[in-house]
Amino acid sequence: MNKFCPNCGKLVPQNTRFCPNCGHDFGAKETTKPVSQPTNNHNSFSQPQKTKKHFNKKGLMWTFISIIIVIIIAIGGIFIYDFHQDQEAAVAINHMSKKKLAGMTLAYVHFKYPKDHAWNEVYDEALNSGIRVTKHKSYNLNGYTVKAARGNNVYIINDKVAFTISNEQEPAKATLELADGKKNLGTVNAVKAYKTVMKDNNSASVMKKINSKSGVSLTNTQLAILVGFAHSGDRDFTEEIQMNKRTNNPDYYEESEDGFHQLQMGADGPSAIFFKQVGRKVIVKFQDVNNAKDAADAPEKTVEYSISDLINRYYSTADQQRKVDDLAEQLIVRKSDEDDIDDEDEASSSSSERDEDSENSSTKKSNLAGKYSNLPLVKIPSAMQGTWYAAGLLSSKLDERVNLGTSTIDNKKLYYLAKSPSDSQSLKELKEEHKNDYIMLEKPRGTHISYTLAGTQTDATGYELINLEGIPCLVNVSGVPSGIYFKSSEIAKKFTNKYKNDKNLTEEIMDKLE
Repeated sequence: MNKFCPNCGKLVPQNTRFCPNCGHDFGAKETTKPVSQPTNNHNSFSQPQKTKKHFNKKGLMWTFISIIIVIIIAIGGIFIYDFHQDQEAAVAINHMSKKKLAGMTLAYVHFKYPKDHAWNEVYDEALNSGIRVTKHKSYNLNGYTVKAARGNNVYIINDKVAFTISNEQEPAKATLELADGKKNLGTVNAVKAYKTVMKDNNSASVMKKINSKSGVSLTNTQLAILVGFAHSGDRDFTEEIQMNKRTNNPDYYEESEDGFHQLQMGADGPSAIFFKQVGRKVIVKFQDVNNAKDAADAPEKTVEYSISDLINRYYSTADQQRKVDDLAEQLIVRKSDEDDIDDEDEASSSSSERDEDSENSSTKKSNLAGKYSNLPLVKIPSAMQGTWYAAGLLSSKLDERVNLGTSTIDNKKLYYLAKSPSDSQSLKELKEEHKNDYIMLEKPRGTHISYTLAGTQTDATGYELINLEGIPCLVNVSGVPSGIYFKSSEIAKKFTNKYKNDKNLTEEIMDKLE
């Protein structure tokens, strides 16, 4: 009896193991249904049917879930990494000085606005000689007034470009507003600016280079010594200072109305030199006696020095810095025109001088005009400078603020006057010439300053720096302590809570005052 091959359909003997036509193994397990026998006398046969494949739905679902989990983990990782970067940036920004923040801003602006002329100019200056940053409430920058909002400050870089910080207490939460003297460039979040700079290797390197050049900050008297060295030589200028010290002659005059400071290099007028810092340069003016037959006819000459060059030449080593700092301390600062006349000088006036004609008398009177115009500014000790926050103790209210600058108290200039005017006319002149200025009537001593409003006869008020529990604090003294100020509002709150019921606080502070 024959049978059909289920693979090729050929008729083969019944006991055949392998199909002679296609090689099908009849002994293997069948994977197809049996071939249908012909019906209705037709010679057609149904084709073998393949078994259906069944998908594992549960396995597919777990694969899908795994993919979703991987995506979520990846997104979460990116978010955590970005958050960590933000935190690192915030810490770095909050620890930056305003000068270093200016360096970061310069690097960011150069990356973001590479075609801005003013910022590019300052950028080049910064790379070559560093930057000078000054702080103002408002500033006229080439006819464009830049003003900070909500009592913040405007920071001017090299007298050419400006930026403001919306939150000076926590710069990492601040928005930086950028201006170039002609227009407002835009604003940027401080953290975003920092991350932008750090992601670009060149910008990060530039920021580091700029800030490394901004590390040396000179006082006016230190700069005076460097200018003196450059003008007269190290040895000659040192001898001149020591000579003036022996004879008690002043050799340094604080800035005048045009912003120039004066160094008196000898006894005569032509030996004086005048200097003024502009950006990272210092302008020096003097009478060029070497190119004149008569010193009185010597022409005025102006030269410029790069401050970075002066620092490299005279202030780069520890020994040089000690010498400059020591000489700066020895400078005898002129107090006022009145210091040149003492009681003995006035008593020596002869009767013939008192009987001079009316013309000479008129001349003397005219010389009184502007007699308070050359008062020297008081240099407030650097340890006292900055913004101080009041504790809610004594007569002060929590978080009241006072700002001490180089020679200012709450942006009012502080001048020194050896003797207070006693007559009403002189008081009036003083008030007119120094309207809204403060006058200090005693020589500065240590970290104590006292002052009155110019042209008034009110009792003096003042500030003194002391330590309370090892923490520096500023005490407002008007006869007795009336307020205590700290360098941060957090410390002020801490001391408020600790001492608000302490009845012996005043006595404790009085014991620490000079």
